[in-house]
Amino acid sequence: MVLNCEADKNARFIIRKFTHATIEKEYRFRVKEQNLFDFGTLFRIKNYTKSKISESIGLLKYQYTQVFLNILTWKITPSINFKMDGKDRNLILNHDKILTNGFTVFWNDGFPFQIGEKLTIKARFLNIHYDKHNRILNATFLTKVYNKKNMIICKLISNLTMLEGSF
Repeated sequence: MVLNCEADKNARFIIRKFTHATIEKEYRFRVKEQNLFDFGTLFRIKNYTKSKISESIGLLKYQYTQVFLNILTWKITPSINFKMDGKDRNLILNHDKILTNGFTVFWNDGFPFQIGEKLTIKARFLNIHYDKHNRILNATFLTKVYNKKNMIICKLISNLTMLEGSF
């Protein structure tokens, strides 16, 4: 476990270095039908059949919001490396002490969400707050999702809480 004074020092350094910073790593993936689960069965919609999945794709795109959040949390943020005190280190030292605690999503309604679509996710830090009493670092991210034509199809504002020992 990181000592309290070291956690404070790490938090101050991370806040100075990363507040409003763009994350260089981007992640590309393809929307796959196997990743979409059957919302009709889940919500017990009457007269719903799997053949209507293409008609309800507008509803299914909201499921992908969680996919975007997972990519940010488990693919993009672990790739953030920097030098501190002459040593290379990762932003996240212990993934077991990371919490995602809320997000807001803004969809571009003009985007036809399609199975097979290639998407790119890019993110940046908006704000980072350190609660010295509880030793918690809370980072707010703006994540943008682009289609292959480089149009923004979705914006996601999310919070990532890093408990003591994870930063």
